Amino acid sequence: MLYDWTQPTAALELIKEKILTSIKDEENWYVRHRRWHSIYSRSTRIIAILLFTLGLIWPILNANLKLDEKLKVDMGYISLSIGGLLLLLDKFLGVSSGYVRFYIAELDIKKHTADFIGNWDIESVKASIPMTKENVLALLNIVKQFRESVFTTIQVETGAWATEFQTQTGELYELFKKKQSESLKPANISVNIENYSNYKDIEVGIDDDPFEKLGATTSIIFRNVSIQPHLVKIKAAKHDNTMVTFSKNANVNSDKTTELVLALP
Repeated sequence: MLYDWTQPTAALELIKEKILTSIKDEENWYVRHRRWHSIYSRSTRIIAILLFTLGLIWPILNANLKLDEKLKVDMGYISLSIGGLLLLLDKFLGVSSGYVRFYIAELDIKKHTADFIGNWDIESVKASIPMTKENVLALLNIVKQFRESVFTTIQVETGAWATEFQTQTGELYELFKKKQSESLKPANISVNIENYSNYKDIEVGIDDDPFEKLGATTSIIFRNVSIQPHLVKIKAAKHDNTMVTFSKNANVNSDKTTELVLALP
């Protein structure tokens, strides 16, 4: 853009107004995006805390609420899993860290703007009337330094985002490979029955699979089960033919045998 340098004061004021407007647009971009990052980040953390709390107190609720058996077992794990997923999304999408980056960049731009206005006012006071070529060049140099300092802030913030993105992508890939490797390793559940002397026809089942009769044994091993919580169920008849049924949850780790004890009442 061409300026009328026959009137240097008016030309410089126009340059000042344009650079302040341009930099204000950059600042407003960070303000807008920081606001949404803040809302999402806080909401995610609050919901995750509530879900973790529900998952921790669910065993207590199990003992007092008459709920469907499958629901009683699964709800605690479901709430913990969803809470963990929300935090993973927050981390790998860079929402909370993005909020911090945007806030720091916004504050830096505000500081650079305040410094620019202060330096401009000081140099304007020092300028002679009418302005000399040296006065004009000094003010233009302040504009140049202001623009460079703001662009440096944006460049640093963008570089931090790029580094974070590459790092988290690598971490996500390594996590995926680890979980994939774990899922391929077989796991077992070893079930041992206690207090069985007053019972007959003892049967044990897992999840929705059919019950298996134990016969003369008091233990059973479920082999090659998936890596997730499993519901182990037992039913047995007392000598007066009264049926007793109950279940217990088994947490399974890859390449290991989970030991589970079912004590008949």
